[in-house]
Amino acid sequence: MTNRHQEHAEKIVAAFKDALDEGVRQQITDAQYHLLSNTIRQALGEELGVALERMEEIVRQLRTETERPELGI
Repeated sequence: MTNRHQEHAEKIVAAFKDALDEGVRQQITDAQYHLLSNTIRQALGEELGVALERMEEIVRQLRTETERPELGI
């Protein structure tokens, strides 16, 4: 994971904490917040992987199209 993913996950968790009532916030342990952050980072990484696969497919298609000779018909 990138530092950007870590920072983004931490911002999401912080926003989540801020949205909770104080009593609820205190019932959630630091370990649970850490698990939430890790889950968010994993999801971001998976989505990045999907995006990269799509981009690779587009690049392959473009290369295939540019390698075809023009028939000039």
